[in-house]
Amino acid sequence: MIPWMLSGLLAFLALLAALGAAGRARAVQGGVALASAGFVLLGLAALWQGGTVPVLLPFGPPWAPLSRGPDGLSAWFLMLLGLAGLPAALAGWA
Repeated sequence: MIPWMLSGLLAFLALLAALGAAGRARAVQGGVALASAGFVLLGLAALWQGGTVPVLLPFGPPWAPLSRGPDGLSAWFLMLLGLAGLPAALAGWA
């Protein structure tokens, strides 16, 4: 999982280096919009399932990756954070 994340990060940094200042701003706004949409989906999935949705994080000891799941309250706030960030990121595109 970590090689995919690193290759995605390197591809995004290469894209930022190739774009001008206006293009960089649009790329960052698009990344924030995607992250906010992911927050909304993760929060909705946790609320829909009722319990905790285990999220495998890419850091921790090598023999046991860190796995955490949001409870109902943290899922609600994660969804609210995404719902606030998504229109803010999309407003920058207008």
